[in-house]
Amino acid sequence: MEQGLEAPFASSTKPPLARVCHITTNHRALDGRIFYKECCTLADAGYDVHLVAYHPQDEILNGIRIHAVPRPPAGRLRRFFVWPWRFLIRAARLRPDLYHFHDAEFLPQAMVLRWVLGARVVYDMHENVPAQFLGQILTWIRLPNFVRRAAALVYRTLETFAVLGMNLIESDMIEGRFRQPKQSIRNLPLLKSSPPVPRKNEDFRRKPILIYTGGISVARGILAMLELADRLAQRNQPFEMRIVGELPSGELGQRIESFLSERKLSSQVKLYRKVPFPESLRLVAESTLGLSLLKPLPNYRYALPTKILEYMTYGLPILSSDIPCSAYYVRRYQAGIVTDMDNVEALADAAIGLLTDPDRMLWYSRNGQKAIAEELNWERESKLLLQFYERLLWGRRDVAPCFPHRPRGLSIQGVA
Repeated sequence: MEQGLEAPFASSTKPPLARVCHITTNHRALDGRIFYKECCTLADAGYDVHLVAYHPQDEILNGIRIHAVPRPPAGRLRRFFVWPWRFLIRAARLRPDLYHFHDAEFLPQAMVLRWVLGARVVYDMHENVPAQFLGQILTWIRLPNFVRRAAALVYRTLETFAVLGMNLIESDMIEGRFRQPKQSIRNLPLLKSSPPVPRKNEDFRRKPILIYTGGISVARGILAMLELADRLAQRNQPFEMRIVGELPSGELGQRIESFLSERKLSSQVKLYRKVPFPESLRLVAESTLGLSLLKPLPNYRYALPTKILEYMTYGLPILSSDIPCSAYYVRRYQAGIVTDMDNVEALADAAIGLLTDPDRMLWYSRNGQKAIAEELNWERESKLLLQFYERLLWGRRDVAPCFPHRPRGLSIQGVA
C-alpha cells in the first residue's frame, strides 16, 4: 500500500460480508467449539459462514451453511488418507475469502489450498499430535518408546514445513511452537447457553454426587476414580459417583465392570453411556464435586480440560490431579484442590475433606462461577477470534504473505 493511503476498512467498523469456510474432518458438524462458538460468532458478526463436515444432509442452521460429507465406511486408513480429499473438493468449490480447518489429518489438503490455489488458510490447532505419539494416547496403535519418539520428531518436522504460509490459532498446549502469525484462543464456556446459577449451602449438605464427564481411558484417570470410589465406600462416606462417557470395548471395559461387581459398587457408581450433550450438562448441574484426574502425559500436561471449565460454570468444586495446566486454573481461581492421583489414600483424604466441609465447598463453588462470569467465558474470548479475522482480511499486521489472487466475493487490499 502506498504511503499516506489508509486501509480500506478500519478495525473499529463492522466489516463487509466476507465468505469464510470452516472444515473439520474429525468432528461432527454441530461440534460445541467449531459450530456453536466459532462459526456462530462469525455469523453473528456478519460473515457468510460455510462449514464442511460430517452431517446427514446439507442445510442452513443459525445462518451457517453446512455442506455435508457422508461418513466413510469402516477403516481408519480410508478415513485418514482418502476421505479428506472429498472435503477438499467440496471446500474448493465454495471459493471463500478464507479457509479455516481444524484437524491435522487435513494438512496435506490444506497445503493444496494454500500453495496450489493460493488461498488464505487458517489452521486451528486443537491437538498436540507429537505429544500424542509420546504419550501413546493414540490407543489404536501400540508402539515401542523409541518408535513413538522418532514418529513424534518426524511429524513435528513435517508439520513445521506444512504450516508455512498459513496463519495459526493455537490452544494453550501448543502456544509458542511456531513462529508465524498466530492467535491463542481458548475453548471457554458459552455463557448464553449455560448461564451460571449460584449454588446454596444446602446443595453441599445433601448426599454428595461426584461426577466425571469425557472420554474413558486409563490416561484420563478411570482407574483412579474407581479406586477412589472403593476407598470412600470402605470409609463409610455416603456418595454417588457418575461417570459420563462411552464405556470402552475390550479389556478395559470388562475390567471396569468386573471391578464394580467384585467391590459391590454398582449401586454407588453409575455409568452413563452415549449421553446427549444437554443431558450431560443436566447431570453436571445436579452434582456437587467435579473430577479431573488426568495422568501427567505429554498431551495433557499443558492442555486445559474443558471439563474443568464446565464444572466451574455449574458451581462444582474440582478435585484435580497435579498436572501443570489443570492445576494452574484450579489454584489460580481457587476453584478446588489439587492432589496426587497416584496416591489413592491421599486422593480419598482430599475428597472426604471436601465432602464433609460444605462451607469450603460453597466457597470454591462461588470462586469458580465468579471466574467464569468475569473472565473465563467465550463471550470475552470470541473478541480475539473476530480481531484475528479482521487482521487477516483487512489489515497488514501479523498476516502471513499470500499469493496474489482475488478470492471470490472480496477484493482484499492492504494484505501482501
